[in-house]
Amino acid sequence: MTVEALNLSGAPARNAAQISVDDVLTDLRGAEEFMAAEFDEIEKINTQPDLVARLAEEAGAKQEKWRVTGIDPQGLDLTSPGSAAWLWFSARVETPLALADALARPFHRH
Repeated sequence: MTVEALNLSGAPARNAAQISVDDVLTDLRGAEEFMAAEFDEIEKINTQPDLVARLAEEAGAKQEKWRVTGIDPQGLDLTSPGSAAWLWFSARVETPLALADALARPFHRH
C-alpha cells in the first residue's frame, strides 16, 4: 500500500495541521528480517504471561488479560478486551535478536 495523503478530521485535526504522511508511517527499511519474523516473535512473547503482564504494566495499562498483537521497529501493540496500549522501544529494533535485547530493557512512554 502506498499512502499519498493524510487527512485528519475533528478536534485533534486543529492541533495537527502540520502532520505529513512521513510523520505517521514507520520506516521499515533495514528491518525486513524482523518484520518477516513478526508473527513468530509475537507468539513467543504471548506464551510468556509474566512477560506480557510486565509489558502491559510498563505501558501503564490496568490489570487485564493482555496480548501482544503487533510489533514494528519502534515498539509493540498490546490489546485486551476493550483496551489497547502501545509501548515504545528504547532503541529501534531491526532483528529478532535486537527484539530480545529490547524486551530486557526499560521502555519509553510517549
